[in-house]
Amino acid sequence: MVFDEILIKNNKFVMLGIGGIGMSALCCFLKQNGGDVFGYDRSLKGDIVRKLQKSGVFVTDTVNELPAADYCIYSDAIPKEIINEVQAGQFISRGNFLGKVLSGFPTSVAICGSHGKTTAVAMLGEILLSSPASVFLGGEYPPFAAYGGWGNFYMRGNAICVAEACEYRKNLLHLNPTVAVALNVDLDHTDCYTSVEEIADCFCGFVSKAPIGVVNADDSRLSQCKNAITFAIEKEADYRAKNIKSINGCYSFDCIERGRFCGRVELSVIGKHQIYNALAVIVAARQLFVPFSIIREKLKVFQGVRRRAEFLGVKNGHSVFADYAHHPREIDATLKAFSETLQKEFSVVFQPHTYSRTRDLFSDFYKVLTKVKHLAICKIFAARETPVSAEEEWSLAEKLNAVKLNGKEDLLSYIEKETQEGRSVVVLGAGDVYDMAKEITFF
Repeated sequence: MVFDEILIKNNKFVMLGIGGIGMSALCCFLKQNGGDVFGYDRSLKGDIVRKLQKSGVFVTDTVNELPAADYCIYSDAIPKEIINEVQAGQFISRGNFLGKVLSGFPTSVAICGSHGKTTAVAMLGEILLSSPASVFLGGEYPPFAAYGGWGNFYMRGNAICVAEACEYRKNLLHLNPTVAVALNVDLDHTDCYTSVEEIADCFCGFVSKAPIGVVNADDSRLSQCKNAITFAIEKEADYRAKNIKSINGCYSFDCIERGRFCGRVELSVIGKHQIYNALAVIVAARQLFVPFSIIREKLKVFQGVRRRAEFLGVKNGHSVFADYAHHPREIDATLKAFSETLQKEFSVVFQPHTYSRTRDLFSDFYKVLTKVKHLAICKIFAARETPVSAEEEWSLAEKLNAVKLNGKEDLLSYIEKETQEGRSVVVLGAGDVYDMAKEITFF
């Protein structure tokens, strides 16, 4: 099955885990091409589920209410016993289905990386917004919402497709893009990878099979990928950022393309790590023959994805922000960015995401978070995992001597207290802490 409008119109699709950001983007794609879509999600309270229902998609939290279908598309987070209850002609994972969608476009770009891929895909999507392109995003970029989906998808043509390449359970290996980009490698998803070397091998395998591979030469493991176009800040590379400057945490740099000065790039998103995202996107866009003048203009207006250094509002005269950072390296980069931007003391709330990540990267979490003077830690967001003992649940908070937040009321009280004491608050995590923080009444 490939991208085929007639095929889509003639088949019925059931989607398991439809409330997920990536699954809902595929749902929007199917609906926009005339597909008949039904969905299951374990909770009907999520914002995306409500939007899907409002748009006319039937979504249930009881799997036996789903009709028989031609195709069942399922998220990796869905238990096998749930999948086995569905009546369908064919069963296909989300990653596999996305790969089949990409293969239906004459040109495609897929971006992988332990960190930054959502932002990079959104940047490239912004650059291609006036082109006959389609974009699948693992987050929400508000300007995309005018063209389908809720900022996680748009379809303005079928000449180019851009998507995130998710490394969980090696899903990215289902994708065969024209241009494969790798941003960085870090140890993560320890429930399905045994070492960072295994992840690096997966990324290099993904890049090497593409007609055009693009890698970060400053990443020692990715620099081993052969026959790839390179970008870097520190090392020699095909694309370099030089003469780097920062104003309140927003960076600008000279872009050097194969030894030639292209122009000055100015970013409106905070953090030095955004330079790498921008460089990767510049390389990808240049392979698509986008003029540098358009790339530079679009990168300057790019305002960032929701939950990435997102300003939520003001409480007691002080700002509250939210960021998706849930890995030690992401947390470190985010805190450095806010230190530059706020230029004053601030408080941090962190919600660990999955028990396995918290356990296996415990020392790295401690090393990063022990530098934070005003710190609160929420209960671990289990995601797809089975709950652990109370002792393990709070082990990170205990080790760091942090304030423990046991739910929404604790979080709201903590933010109220910290802002009253004159500090801004940065809320970190990939779980439901974002939704809880958004329930605050801001001014």
